[in-house]
Amino acid sequence: MNDDSMRESLLRQHTSTTVAVQMLYDLLDAENRRVRRLTHWTWVVWLLWFVLTALYVLLAVNTYMRPEPPSVSVFVVTWPFFLVLVPLAVIGGVLLVELMLARRSATVSQLRVSIAAIDAQLKQLQHAATAQPAQPADQSGRQPDR
Repeated sequence: MNDDSMRESLLRQHTSTTVAVQMLYDLLDAENRRVRRLTHWTWVVWLLWFVLTALYVLLAVNTYMRPEPPSVSVFVVTWPFFLVLVPLAVIGGVLLVELMLARRSATVSQLRVSIAAIDAQLKQLQHAATAQPAQPADQSGRQPDR
């Protein structure tokens, strides 16, 4: 049984637990969207950082490999890259830490939602079992016909 069919069967069972479980699933979906968004932005920032670093290296190598001596210092030509590379690395590091924490939080939340769904199902089964007493069996061990 997959998560969607289990979720749907649980939602059909009982209205008081249905609302709570639905809220938990909605919170879990929001956390998963946040993890996907953080993953996307982390990849974008780090790819941009690597591209700019490669451009910086190419520019520095090109400046030093010219036959004539450079008319300006490499630092003067490439200082804008440093103004972008260092903050991008810091932002990328912060995003990476937030992504790891968000994934951990989403995993723990998924476990909590699963446990809450199982708990709601068990309460519903217990309520159904107490509401309908068992039929006494006859001598042969069969249930009496209705």
